[in-house]
Amino acid sequence: MEVLELKEELFVSKGSGTDRTMAQDTGKIHLSDVAHYIEHKMGYAKRTKGTEAWSMDLAAEVGFMWEDVLSRAFADRYAARIGECELDGIVGSPDGLSPNDPLGKEMLVNEEYKATWRSTRKTPTDIWYWECQFKSYCHMLGVCVSVVRVLYLMGDYKGSGPQYRVFRMEFTPFELRENWKMILDHRDEMLEKGYWNIHDALKGEV
Repeated sequence: MEVLELKEELFVSKGSGTDRTMAQDTGKIHLSDVAHYIEHKMGYAKRTKGTEAWSMDLAAEVGFMWEDVLSRAFADRYAARIGECELDGIVGSPDGLSPNDPLGKEMLVNEEYKATWRSTRKTPTDIWYWECQFKSYCHMLGVCVSVVRVLYLMGDYKGSGPQYRVFRMEFTPFELRENWKMILDHRDEMLEKGYWNIHDALKGEV
């Protein structure tokens, strides 16, 4: 018998289970790349101290697996996975569209699934990229509420173990318009500089 220990990076997929079009093929930049571009430009994307040795691809893969699991589990109960959507030439991939507003106020809500190594002290409003993404998807879908299901892998970092939290985020029309204007402005800036995605931007020294 032969046993080999392999590097998990050999098996890591490139994103979630939802197919994603490529900007170079379609001429349409993906929302996540614009949001990451802004995040890096503003200095919000600095790694947390002590995470230098992590495989960031593997850390992201945990999030994609959580997204895929919930998308399948909730498809028949709460939210339909609609695949890519597009607005103003920007493509996005919301996790789900649901008729189940926890407060019963809205006919449709955006559903988002996240897994994070952050502490439960960090709510979605503390994570700039998440809030930008949720506002953008709401605007693209014509809704004003995101239901966010978060798996905190390390819980409270005090021995709690993994913890699960659900948040309802309701945005005003003004908040959604201002956020989308920011996205469009930075999309245009990326195109002017010849960046199709965040990787191009980082190589070009954002």
